[in-house]
Amino acid sequence: MALRNLKTLLAFIAGLAPPAQAEPWRCHFTAACPAGLACTGADHRAQIIAADHEGQLFLTLDGADHLARRLDETHRYSAHTRAAALLLTIAPDGTARLSRHDGAISVLFGSCEADGS
Repeated sequence: MALRNLKTLLAFIAGLAPPAQAEPWRCHFTAACPAGLACTGADHRAQIIAADHEGQLFLTLDGADHLARRLDETHRYSAHTRAAALLLTIAPDGTARLSRHDGAISVLFGSCEADGS
């Protein structure tokens, strides 16, 4: 009896928890740190969207679409271009880092927000 009550209570509490934010995300990166060089101001746009009926994810960076995948239950995504691997990490407060791995590592810093449109 007590176990059943505990299961009921846990199910109720789980129902109260807000759902984790999923895609889509819109990001704006305002600092670029190329490998071996000083960081500078930047204006790069990116988004993560589920853009097909299979729910596959796409990372759009500066107008180019790249097939992406979620790495875990946090907001970390990877994608590949012809020349580089990309890793996007979104912190719980919305701050974001996009690193480009093409022999050297360059990093963009900015923020992402949930896109409810």
